[in-house]
Amino acid sequence: MIARTLPFIFALAVVDVMVSDGASLADTVGEEVTVRGQILNLDFRPMFVDGDGVLLLHKEEGGKLTIKIPARETLCQATNLGIFAHLKVGDHIEARGRMTSKSELRVCDSVSQYLKFVNNVPLPALIQTLESQDKEDRRDAARSLWLLEPKDKEVIPALVQTLKDEDVAVRSYAIQTLTEIGWEPQTAVPILIELLHDTHPRIIHLSAMALGRIGPQASEAVRPLMQLLTHEDGLVSTTAAW
Repeated sequence: MIARTLPFIFALAVVDVMVSDGASLADTVGEEVTVRGQILNLDFRPMFVDGDGVLLLHKEEGGKLTIKIPARETLCQATNLGIFAHLKVGDHIEARGRMTSKSELRVCDSVSQYLKFVNNVPLPALIQTLESQDKEDRRDAARSLWLLEPKDKEVIPALVQTLKDEDVAVRSYAIQTLTEIGWEPQTAVPILIELLHDTHPRIIHLSAMALGRIGPQASEAVRPLMQLLTHEDGLVSTTAAW
């Protein structure tokens, strides 16, 4: 999937390394540490052949640190590794992993390890940007909201309006964010059923997935979902059956 959807980018980020007692990273080999910073580049190429994705970081105090994210994230105990495929240059991140050498951090081995998107833009500003005339700005705001997984339901009305956006990526992020927030079934079900008639297979797929997560309260969606069992897109028909 990554090979089909992601361009090659090569990565460098400025970070603030948080280690106790003033220790340097060279003193923490074999231990877990937490790092934060801004991504300047990403290298996804190794993941195409089942290798590790790479973030190369330049520490604020000087020197470089490599963060490695395994392609087979499901075999790792670390959490939230799925966001790696959606990160981009300029994003701020926080990562906790194990130092495998004085210059390399691997995020995988423990449930205490993670990869996290760090937002530097206030939530109201992100919501307002969803109405921007610039498609890239709207897409970036929708992506940021999805990566943040906001708990505040004040974002729901704006995201519902965003479902009408002309851009597929914006609509996709909006559906996923609303699904994670857990919007009310009485509001969600009619809208999601309507989205089953979208012209883009990804929107139909995500809408069907969202209806499936709602469960019995989405019973009125059974008939339109059955009509998708013969959809020409295999992912859509499989999701409808699910």
